[in-house]
Amino acid sequence: MTTDVHLLVLVHGMWGNPGHLTEMGRKIRGTWLDMKDSFPGEFCVLLANTNADDYTYDGVDHGGERVAEEVFEEVEKLKQRGLIVTKFSVTGYSLGGLVSRYLIGVLHQRKFFENVTPVNFNTFATPHIGLLRYPNFFSAIANSLGPRLLSRTGEQFFAVDKWSPSGRPLLAVMADPDRVFYQALELFPHKTIYANAINDLTVPYVTAAIEAEDPFLNHAINGIDIIFHEDYPNVIKSWDFPTDASLPRHYTPREAVPFLPIRFPYNLIVYLSLPILVPTVLGIVYARVLKQGRESRKRVEEIEKGDSYSSKLIHAVAELERQMEDQVTEFIDTQTGPVSQEKPSKEKEEDKWHSSRAPSPDPSSETLSITETDSKAEGRWNSKYHSRKKPQPKMDTPALLDVQREMIERLNKLTGLKKERAFYDDTRNSHASIVCRGDRGFNPDDVDSSLRHWADRFVF
Repeated sequence: MTTDVHLLVLVHGMWGNPGHLTEMGRKIRGTWLDMKDSFPGEFCVLLANTNADDYTYDGVDHGGERVAEEVFEEVEKLKQRGLIVTKFSVTGYSLGGLVSRYLIGVLHQRKFFENVTPVNFNTFATPHIGLLRYPNFFSAIANSLGPRLLSRTGEQFFAVDKWSPSGRPLLAVMADPDRVFYQALELFPHKTIYANAINDLTVPYVTAAIEAEDPFLNHAINGIDIIFHEDYPNVIKSWDFPTDASLPRHYTPREAVPFLPIRFPYNLIVYLSLPILVPTVLGIVYARVLKQGRESRKRVEEIEKGDSYSSKLIHAVAELERQMEDQVTEFIDTQTGPVSQEKPSKEKEEDKWHSSRAPSPDPSSETLSITETDSKAEGRWNSKYHSRKKPQPKMDTPALLDVQREMIERLNKLTGLKKERAFYDDTRNSHASIVCRGDRGFNPDDVDSSLRHWADRFVF
């Protein structure tokens, strides 16, 4: 006799390990135990562990392939115990959300969902459109060093990789409705992403919520009124910008958390030590990250030399893109005849995806770049795609690339996509708070609002 199983996979973030999601696993198991009498079958949680710690440097794609193997192994282990996986869900935190999007693409390509029903897809504080660029010195340093130090993952984070044959970054391919990753996402009837509205210094609101604008930027002074869920005090229910400033607000901003919440005279000692501590700590971190990045690049080289690499999803997508490119070229030839219709060079195609120019107002399709080129070639000024004086972004406003704006538009067309905003104003960096991350010693009763909200709405 066999029993049906709903399998949930939890995927940790950068530099992470399964221990980071201990509270998440505990919360969902507890919710299941409270409700199991209402549902037939069993519920199992798999905390992915093959990408732990330094292995998170190896790229979203290699990470997704590893977790896919874990899923197939877990399904087989359960089968040997008479437990048959019939439902599947996945939740990713930070980088784990991107790995999860790649994972379901692998599963879909390998026909996993022909016999297993996809149910829930969730992410917490995930950089869905990559890491952001800000017009300041520190962001410039991060954008320069990040892709070099963080190996393949860093290149994909900053969308400077050339993952596809046409030079497209992996994140752009994953947001393409014609590709298996997007199509796999559409299979999940329940898709919810959780983003920190404020104080996430690691994955800001814009990329976590897949939004071009941030209504919570400068929330303490911009007049926004926020209403929270009664049962989940750290989850936003609604927000508005009242026209009448004299009306009382539901939310009263707190004072900013001090840089060093240490009392006098100990804070004075720390401040005096900073000229020595900061360079020392930065030097140690830089040396370690550099070492880990080099080791990762060696691992990636070994992976790509292996016999099994040719069967990976990257090659299936590459072949599909080549076929589509050939079909487009053939169509152009049949419509225009054998006159000087040149296939775009690889360099031009790559420039299209990796341009760092100021984003255009309407990046809705690939014809944007073609229109810009034609307009310039004909000596005309097309105000729809150009401005005589490009506005300079504010220091705290990200300068989105065209490819990032296109990702926002495409991902927001996903059927039934829901977004929830967490609000932690009592910490300097809320990135760990949103999942009550296991390495930070949180008191779950204080910060587990977002996890309870997720668990209570999880469809078993």
